[in-house]
Amino acid sequence: MTTTPRTTGPVETARPQQAITRVRRNFWVLVAATILAVGVLTEALKAPNSPPAAAVLAVSGLAALASLTLAGRILTVTTTRRADAPRPATDPPPTRAPAREAVGYGPVEEATE
Repeated sequence: MTTTPRTTGPVETARPQQAITRVRRNFWVLVAATILAVGVLTEALKAPNSPPAAAVLAVSGLAALASLTLAGRILTVTTTRRADAPRPATDPPPTRAPAREAVGYGPVEEATE
């Protein structure tokens, strides 16, 4: 009997471009779901008070919150740069604030207690 090697997940086995495409597609699906849920939530708020309207309100509110949270997580992960990632060539090197002597305040003295 032959066994196939076990993989850790679809993202690691897929090509990087396919993984990025899948993340972008999921982000826009979540944005569309958020818009749809907020639309249903708005209509549920306009409806007269009743148990079915309350159920629609609760479900659409939870759906909007969940999809917005997941879309925000995707946006945060895909737009932040890791601290150990190489800087692009277009970014200027980080600069330090000028020393007090260079600004003209005179020598910096340490406070003694």
